[in-house]
Amino acid sequence: MRENAPMLAESNYEQNYGDIDPNSPEFIALSLLKTKQFFKRSAALSGMVEEQFVKVGRVSRGQLQRQVGIWVLQATAMPSILVETGYITNRSEEDYLNSKDGQQEIALCISNALKNYVTWLEKQQTSSPQTNTLPQQTEGKQAYSFLHAIEAEERKRKSK
Repeated sequence: MRENAPMLAESNYEQNYGDIDPNSPEFIALSLLKTKQFFKRSAALSGMVEEQFVKVGRVSRGQLQRQVGIWVLQATAMPSILVETGYITNRSEEDYLNSKDGQQEIALCISNALKNYVTWLEKQQTSSPQTNTLPQQTEGKQAYSFLHAIEAEERKRKSK
């Protein structure tokens, strides 16, 4: 509710969003279904971005999924990720983020990951439904294992 509060405070809220109540159980349920629909693709893309950062020597803290929804990720009808490119509280990271070389490298990593994702997605769309799985080649192993960990965690919660 805190994440969505600014949306409700907009003066043109009804014009922009209609009669949607982002705090209603129905809206929350539909948002969760939509998020779930694209979760695997989002995780695959996230893993590909992470792998590109690792290739250039950036420290990997792994892929993380927030337990509380973020509006820009929750209410999308497409794969969506947030990318942390570094931490300005760390002086050397701040210098890297402010440097032209650092910015070029980050942009290149993200664009390479997007190219890999689009290639993977195109292959998935041309294959039969039975083979429509997450990438298992080098460009997606991390995403694949991340998804299996999430699915295992979901099974544990459901069995309790």
